[in-house]
Amino acid sequence: MAYKSRKFRFTNTSVKAQKPEAKVYECRDTSTKGLILRVTPSGAKTYYIKYRTADGKQNRYRLGMLQEFENPEAARIAAGAEWDRIRNKGADPQAEKKARALKLAQDATAHTLKSFIDDVYGDYAELHQRAGKDSEKRLKGAFEELLTKKIATISASDLTVWRTKRLKKGNKPQTVNRYMDDMRSCLNHALEVGAITHHPFDDLPKKKKRVKTEDDKRVRYLGQRDDYEDIEDEDGNKIGERARLLKALDTKSLPKYMSPIVLLALHTGMRRGELFKLKWSDIDFRQKHIRLNAVNTKSNKTRYAYLNDVTDRLLRDWKKEQGNVTNIDGLVFPNPHTGKPLTTIKKSWKTVVDAAQLNDFRLHDCRHDFASQLVTKGVPLYTVAELLGHSGVEITTRYAHLEPRHKADAVAKLAES
Repeated sequence: MAYKSRKFRFTNTSVKAQKPEAKVYECRDTSTKGLILRVTPSGAKTYYIKYRTADGKQNRYRLGMLQEFENPEAARIAAGAEWDRIRNKGADPQAEKKARALKLAQDATAHTLKSFIDDVYGDYAELHQRAGKDSEKRLKGAFEELLTKKIATISASDLTVWRTKRLKKGNKPQTVNRYMDDMRSCLNHALEVGAITHHPFDDLPKKKKRVKTEDDKRVRYLGQRDDYEDIEDEDGNKIGERARLLKALDTKSLPKYMSPIVLLALHTGMRRGELFKLKWSDIDFRQKHIRLNAVNTKSNKTRYAYLNDVTDRLLRDWKKEQGNVTNIDGLVFPNPHTGKPLTTIKKSWKTVVDAAQLNDFRLHDCRHDFASQLVTKGVPLYTVAELLGHSGVEITTRYAHLEPRHKADAVAKLAES
């Protein structure tokens, strides 16, 4: 497969500057023969060496993902070691890897969880999963106690014990479930390639799932509980949920990015991950829209969020406050300590909802509020679906009950003379 390629000397700066694009592309190091950096649409960056075998056949070998090397020089050293084996010993690293993986696949008892991830699953996840590199990292971090265990001997009991320990340590169920999903995907592939003959998840008790009706689908928006809550401000006046939230965003202990993130979520309906990965290059102030690239959206489709006067002014002020963009990726809301994308704002969000005295209101509910506000103002459900990036208007019908007046008006027309 031919990839778009570019050449330059690999440095920390030049490597980090490579942004994901719609298609895979490769960068070649001008100072080390055959050293390649492969960048996928998911943002995964992986070092390879490209070489010719003793019979003249061109081949490539995966050295490892970007984060596995301290810097590009470490990747050059690793490439040099492989070149020494290729030139002096006639080695074929990729053929050796395939043979090793085949041997392990044929002998299920030989594979440890770690060896399977390193030799087989890592490459597969990077190519076939949108967040493959994150999945590999989570697996090694979360299931550390199982890494040396033979993959064919991992049982439902092992997974149940692991899950129970995690929950007792205080991990939230949704976090534990995400880790379990990573393990399920890994074991799915192990079953496909023959590294295991039985899937341990098949032995886990299955919970009966009730088919959700339209009324079961959770919709939480600001003001929903104003009629029966009696919360007062400093002057003794009743204050609603929306006003309390906006006031809470001024809490001095909050990171500066919290207020613009929450306000942008309320006015655009953007998801958390879309906000965390938002770049200045995605924002067109002239056209007053934000391009949400497919690689960062849940639907894997590009869509646009539109700026109103509030968000236009908010982002302009935020950019002015930030001054020159200091993070190399041009992120709108970088982690102030690392310059990389934020991964969580749970603690700050808890500070906000506690200060606002909001019950059962998640950051994702800002998205529900966005949709609810549009529907109550008469915006057609089809338009709301497009703005939210829903795959179909059926999902958006959960908000239809918020503006039933148009249905009554439609029926009333039958009585008109």
